[in-house]
Amino acid sequence: MSKGNKGYYTVALVSGGADSAYHTVIADNMAHECHRNNYKIIWYQSLCTDDFTDKPYEVGEMNIYNLINYDLVDVVVMLSLTMKWEKSKQDIIDRAKEHGVPLISIDEEIEGAYNIKMDYEAGLEDLIRHVIEKHKVKSLGFITGMRGHEQSDAREKKFRELLDEYGIPVDEDFIGEAFFWHEQAEVLVQSWYDKRKCLPDAIICANDSMAIGASNKITELGLKIPADVIVTGLDGIEEAMNYSPSITTAKLNITGMAKRVSQLIEPICSGKLKAEGLEIIEAERRLTQSCSCQPLSTAQYENAIKHRIYDDMNWFKNSNRVVINLAEEVSAGADFEATVDGTALFLKRIWSKESYICICDDFLSDISSIQDFNSDYDNYRTEGYSENIRYCVCVKSFGANNYETERKAPFKTADLLPDLDAFFENNTGLMVLPLHYQDRTIGYIAIEFQHCEGNFSVLNTFDGNVIGMVLENARVQCELHRFANRLEELYIRDPMTNLLNRRGFFRFVPSIYEDCIKNKKRFMIISVDLDELKEINDIHGHADGDNAIITIANALNAAALNGEVTARFGGDEYVVAGVCETEEYGNLFIKRVRDFLDNYNSTSGKPYTVRASCGIYKNVPEEGMSLDEFISGADKVMYEEKMLSKRHRGISRRRM
Repeated sequence: MSKGNKGYYTVALVSGGADSAYHTVIADNMAHECHRNNYKIIWYQSLCTDDFTDKPYEVGEMNIYNLINYDLVDVVVMLSLTMKWEKSKQDIIDRAKEHGVPLISIDEEIEGAYNIKMDYEAGLEDLIRHVIEKHKVKSLGFITGMRGHEQSDAREKKFRELLDEYGIPVDEDFIGEAFFWHEQAEVLVQSWYDKRKCLPDAIICANDSMAIGASNKITELGLKIPADVIVTGLDGIEEAMNYSPSITTAKLNITGMAKRVSQLIEPICSGKLKAEGLEIIEAERRLTQSCSCQPLSTAQYENAIKHRIYDDMNWFKNSNRVVINLAEEVSAGADFEATVDGTALFLKRIWSKESYICICDDFLSDISSIQDFNSDYDNYRTEGYSENIRYCVCVKSFGANNYETERKAPFKTADLLPDLDAFFENNTGLMVLPLHYQDRTIGYIAIEFQHCEGNFSVLNTFDGNVIGMVLENARVQCELHRFANRLEELYIRDPMTNLLNRRGFFRFVPSIYEDCIKNKKRFMIISVDLDELKEINDIHGHADGDNAIITIANALNAAALNGEVTARFGGDEYVVAGVCETEEYGNLFIKRVRDFLDNYNSTSGKPYTVRASCGIYKNVPEEGMSLDEFISGADKVMYEEKMLSKRHRGISRRRM
């Protein structure tokens, strides 16, 4: 799908961990630029927000990167710092190189790629100098992300270099890692206070999220910001701006970075620019309340923030209630297909005007035995996707509460959508999310997007939690039902001939018999017995004896043209039951059996003849007349015929 073939370039945007303050700004701006330049963007996104620990849920999330079809895209743009699993990151790098697809890396330098990086160190340096020079701070602590991480180590190194430059001693008790998360920053600040019964005059944090966590704990300890402790962050995320007190930070020029990436697409894809290089984007200092460069929030400003938080919480609460109700409704689907159709209800809650749920063709397996069930339980797809998508439900939105839902025919997974070309005729962006239960691959969700709205937490609930669990539950129920049916079949069928056994016979025939009583229909029982089975076993072996038994079963099935019930009662005994439409129908049935056996014996090449004695009992049953009377009557006729057969070594018939 290169520009040479389609008239536009297709961009694969790859990220991990839904973060509205970072991912969405880049995705929004890239989508805007792609729309303006007639590029198309496919956003492959995992919703994992923690560092990869090889847990089943994380494995399921990371699998989405295996869906990238490098023959469909002209360039890969990777938000490298958001990728939580180095293996996934390296696989993308290797496969892009293998397919000759250029790679643009954001915020992490990758060999062989065109790298766009924020000047985090310059932004951090500016903040530290500001705190030391403007606010005359002599005691500073530092919260880094994690040791061994490129960005974390660089920021901690910059902090130490600057304190050395200003002649300020580094207090090792007030330096620690919080893994870029606010919860860990709270734990770290508490440990500092427990050890020293005090905190430094300023805490420099390697990102805004940790600055928020540090500020939470400082306030909880009864200290004031900035009067007792100055706090700074790094990133300029929206949460830091809305926090009270607002966090002094270096705002990253994410918008400028996204625009620059978009500007690089055409020259790199066309070969005008070599797909290797490094560009640095400067950060912008934001001096606010947490360093006292702005007055603390006014009541009016705080009230506005509270209203916004209340609106967000209310929206999330209402959405969560809808999700629960939808899950209950969908779970009541009559079968797996109905459940898949029901998942379209979830897509109506997403902001997109066109959304797809795509299910792999090997997600629903064929369970026919205990061994199959155990095998499916232990062996299922955890990496990659099946060759074909078996189920696909599409929801199109035409405004508030106006939706159209349709099934799409099976298609190749490599094509991503039933008709990706048609989709891109009307749309610019497609977000693709993993659909899984723990590490079991289900498929994926594809969502049209022009810009990012809504709440990624709700999207995570829809995708990672609810839809996956609903579909897995439907799969298990479906396969258990099929397995139960298989067990029932084994319970009521003779395994050698696949005819009904005695239990199966008495499960189905009584209803036919009762109908004949009610509607005055003629009912018949034909008793059939294989002749000379012992002689065949003794002379030719039990394998040939089994062959003779199966041949009689095949003859009965071939003769049953009107849905007669055929059963093997055991050994060499068979019983046929059904409606006898005419006086001669039973005799014609027996003739068809004889003709089948005559044809078999003339062509089988076996050194023995397969024969059967048959007896028929037919009548219109009356109230109080039992089914057993018909069976006994047919048996009596059959045994009389068997005796004649032994005397005359042939098959004669006698009717009653």
